[in-house]
Amino acid sequence: MKNEILSKNDFKQILFKYYEIKSKRIEKIDHSFTDCYILYGDEKYFAKVFTEYNDILKIKQENELLLALKKEGFNVPSIIKTKNKNIYLTWNKHYIFLEKFIDGYSCDEIEISESELLETAKLLGKMHRTLNNRYDDINKEVYWKSLNIDKESRKLEKFLQYFSKFSKDTNNELIINSIKHRLRMLPKLKKISTMFDDITYVMTHGDYSKRNLLKDSSNNIYIIDFSFAGVYPASWELIRSYFISTDSCKNGNVFNYELFYKYVKSYLEEFPLNKKDIHLMPYLFLYQIITSNYRYQEYLETKDIKYLKFMEWKENMSYFLEENASKINNLFLSDIEKKF
Repeated sequence: MKNEILSKNDFKQILFKYYEIKSKRIEKIDHSFTDCYILYGDEKYFAKVFTEYNDILKIKQENELLLALKKEGFNVPSIIKTKNKNIYLTWNKHYIFLEKFIDGYSCDEIEISESELLETAKLLGKMHRTLNNRYDDINKEVYWKSLNIDKESRKLEKFLQYFSKFSKDTNNELIINSIKHRLRMLPKLKKISTMFDDITYVMTHGDYSKRNLLKDSSNNIYIIDFSFAGVYPASWELIRSYFISTDSCKNGNVFNYELFYKYVKSYLEEFPLNKKDIHLMPYLFLYQIITSNYRYQEYLETKDIKYLKFMEWKENMSYFLEENASKINNLFLSDIEKKF
């Protein structure tokens, strides 16, 4: 939790009061930056706990998406309603919702084969085809086209001043370098953002990769955790999912261009993209990495190494994309010329 720990005893009382579930054991699991639990009773359940009011909207949206995808045959979790038929409950400034537990293993725990990776790309394309035009967001272009350099610079300069006081610390040195890199990149990103017209936006998962795919004993693949779902550029989700799903390029120093080409082609079999979508893929990803939250504040407050690793990963990705965006684009030049 961000400010307050929900005790297991409190959790057990809540489960019985709102769901009439008798929990024998509660296990907190490490799950990104959200508090998540596995609940053991007569059945197993998965629970998420939030502390921000805005998360209610996310819960409602996640429920709508799960219902829409399930209707079309996708394997996704099922949210369990309270005994009063609500999809979440409010308790002492906490917002909690339960899902039926999916018995299986995360695809992130293994090195998946090439054919399995290409199937995940095809599954993403199917999801975009299913959700396309069902949802819209009038503000969908704001983030991608309205970079305020002065505002971002001021924010970064404040962090830079703080971390510079402790520059002898190795970890702080890494952070200082990342901040300086972001400051250098802002004018370039502003220029890049002027190209983000006429691209394809879709309602999408927001964090699609093998770490959010589960496989059960019958080899059925489930898409889980729609916490970051929203209307985003389709090709951004596509390229990001490849980077996160392939262990070999997570560190930004090994990138299988041939495999990425196959990955994109598998996706396009299900959901076609236009010329600009393909061309801007690496630039959209670079823009998002540099401008999104690097978790400086969280690291300041907790000194948790996971935030540092997250920053390091982002830096590796951004340097790689900055240096190789045109090379990635060249993979698709002949296809673009043939098609357009």
